[in-house]
Amino acid sequence: MPESTPWTGESGVSLTGIATTYSSCSGGKIFPVKQLTLFGLTHQHEILHQSGYAANTLQPVSGPHNKIEREGVMLNRSRGFTVIELMIVVAIVGILASLAVAAYQTYTVRAQITEGINFAAGARVPIVNAYTNGGVAPANRVAAGMTPLATDSRGSYVSSVEITDGRIDVTFGGPLAHQDIIGKTVSVSPYETASNTIVWRCGNAPAPEGNPLNGAAPHLPPTLDIRYLPASCR
Repeated sequence: MPESTPWTGESGVSLTGIATTYSSCSGGKIFPVKQLTLFGLTHQHEILHQSGYAANTLQPVSGPHNKIEREGVMLNRSRGFTVIELMIVVAIVGILASLAVAAYQTYTVRAQITEGINFAAGARVPIVNAYTNGGVAPANRVAAGMTPLATDSRGSYVSSVEITDGRIDVTFGGPLAHQDIIGKTVSVSPYETASNTIVWRCGNAPAPEGNPLNGAAPHLPPTLDIRYLPASCR
């Protein structure tokens, strides 16, 4: 039974007509065929073709309107980011931020360690003078001509500088010191070369050519993380 049916094509053209079902026989089989008869249109084939459908069959045809619609769908699908893409970006930013924080922390602690190395450098001169005059490594700060208390040599990141038989022991601490180095130590030990020159071994560095000073204490490895030490003490 024919019935009045409103229908809108993909291109937005609204069509109204009668949809009629027919029986078509092909190869011994009966197929239902639906046809649309338009009202008030003289050029139904042209209008249907412009809407992207062939006349009488309502099948899509290739044409400029269909092409524009397909391109519009592709553009819509390519806009914006998916949730997975945003999660990947957030993860990458988080990794880079954590690496930056770790690198900055290492840089900050190394700057604090430098203060202790500078204190040790200041204690070298009285030790060399005491050894030159007495022929033996000074037993303590007093023997090296320094004040008796190790805490007399302190700074923002250094709590004390002790001398034990010519070896300089720097202990880190103080209100501004990083928590990773509080209570940690680094030692600087004197060696005498074959040409009677005094050289120094710092932290985890290998022993230089020559021998420890006469009466000098053995070198001690650092108790703080080696990555915080300057290159000369690694």
